[in-house]
Amino acid sequence: MSKHYLKPGISSIIAALVLILITIVGSLIVYLWVSGYASSETTSETIGQASMLKVVAIEGYRGHVVVHVHNLGE
Repeated sequence: MSKHYLKPGISSIIAALVLILITIVGSLIVYLWVSGYASSETTSETIGQASMLKVVAIEGYRGHVVVHVHNLGE
């Protein structure tokens, strides 16, 4: 009967490194996408147009609060 000795494979180390690399690249892509989206939102044409809201009424109904507002701005 022959004995088979199993050597610890290097593939598990490579697989762990690949997973870490995928996580880092994915996080970087999400960060760049979100920061690009946020910067495009702040540079939109709506900056400078102030909304003037007036609270008309506040109602409570079955555990919910309903706020009625009127937009006085543009």
